[in-house]
Amino acid sequence: MGFYGVVEPYDRKRKTWRNVLFCSANFSRGMMLSIQEFFTLPFFLEIVGIPAGNIGTILLLKQIYDGITDPICGYLCDNTDVKNARRKPWIFVSLLPFYFAWAILWTSPASFIKGSFEISIYIFFVLLIYSTLKTTLAVPYQSLIPDACNSNEPDKERVKVGIMLTVFNNLGTMSGSFLWSLVLGYWDNKTDGYVVNALLFGIALVVPFIISSIFSYEIRIEHGKRIASSFLSNVVNFFKNIHSVIKFPPIFFVISTYCLTTIVQILYTNSLVLWCKYVLDIEAQASYIILVNQLFGFGSVLIIGILAYKIGIIKTYYIIAILHVAFVIPKYFFSDSTNIYLIYVLLSFAGLFSGGPLISVILLPQAIQFDKLETNEQREGIIYALYLLIAKISLGIVQFSISVLLEFTGYKSPRTEQSDVIFAESSNDNEQPESALLLIRFFVSWIPAFCEIAAIICVFLYALSIRKYKNDPNDEITYEEENKTIIVVEN
Repeated sequence: MGFYGVVEPYDRKRKTWRNVLFCSANFSRGMMLSIQEFFTLPFFLEIVGIPAGNIGTILLLKQIYDGITDPICGYLCDNTDVKNARRKPWIFVSLLPFYFAWAILWTSPASFIKGSFEISIYIFFVLLIYSTLKTTLAVPYQSLIPDACNSNEPDKERVKVGIMLTVFNNLGTMSGSFLWSLVLGYWDNKTDGYVVNALLFGIALVVPFIISSIFSYEIRIEHGKRIASSFLSNVVNFFKNIHSVIKFPPIFFVISTYCLTTIVQILYTNSLVLWCKYVLDIEAQASYIILVNQLFGFGSVLIIGILAYKIGIIKTYYIIAILHVAFVIPKYFFSDSTNIYLIYVLLSFAGLFSGGPLISVILLPQAIQFDKLETNEQREGIIYALYLLIAKISLGIVQFSISVLLEFTGYKSPRTEQSDVIFAESSNDNEQPESALLLIRFFVSWIPAFCEIAAIICVFLYALSIRKYKNDPNDEITYEEENKTIIVVEN
């Protein structure tokens, strides 16, 4: 059974630079997620003034909404046909509305809406609009990754594409969170600062998607599937696809790994600012701590790339995951900034071995190949929709849990009208109950460590689940199936 969509003749130089431009859109995704992970809770708690319990409910309901829209978008873009393209039309149509939704998201409604309940309702609907447009960008873009991995040496190409995606993601993550906090620090009125930041950074989010969509490959089969004529047929096909994807072991274990490594990342990033501010009492250094950790995180990509070519990606993950756990746990034992240099050392090494999410980026295109062998169907859209949905659900559950548990432990949210609540040089409201401080310490140490260990188990089970495909003489799927016409969509 052949791998649909092989481009022939194969031109490695041309393929490489086009893949670099394709992967550049992950810069936007990294920047966007980084800003959200580090600043969503501080913005809602301290600028908008929403109670912590309301924030948790809003984020959880928003993830339930994503649970509906993400797979639907994946199914639709799998079956779209606009001038021989399935993915790119979705991306181009979504870009401008996404920019405005992003700007509105970071605009506090407190000046024109009164009452915490009314503000919470407003924010909830803004989040739904923003999340829908984010989905119509992210799902089609991610669905193009298997096309980018087509080559005469697919295993190596997957590692290359995975590394390039992660490099751009890390660049976006580092520049996003650091520059956002740095620029925000120049504003006395943080409410205005968030609005201006959103407008400026929104441009940096949209432009890479434009470049990526123009230069990326999109490959499809002529006369492939189309959306069924009846609504009932579409619903039945949709749920059949969801069910068969979830029960396919390689896909299940890769998505589970992504879920766990994403939880590790989200727990860490959402709690790091609070850890610096309240546990260590070094709020002014928070932006630099974030930068140091992410700079070393960038180095982890190089380590993974070198080791993956030598010993394989799965063995590489075992090594970096165990080392990451070893450097994450000690953060629990710090209750002040007395040993500030040791704190920086631990954060540096924790960042250096923080490449866990890269494993699923590399393994998922391979799992999709095995799914094609098993089902003879091309359904990258719905698979990547579930893949991205897991990240959103993880984000919602983690942020819901953090906000609810903080409220339960007596966390005291600074007043909205304070002008120096984030990255100020000094504050009189940095004292929190001991129970809240203990919880924050767990959020940056033990809980991420346990999730990382669970991810190691999932990767081990994935390796077991693909043995029957790896024993197939065609496990390196590089052949064009007979009687199929391939169309390469290039702009």
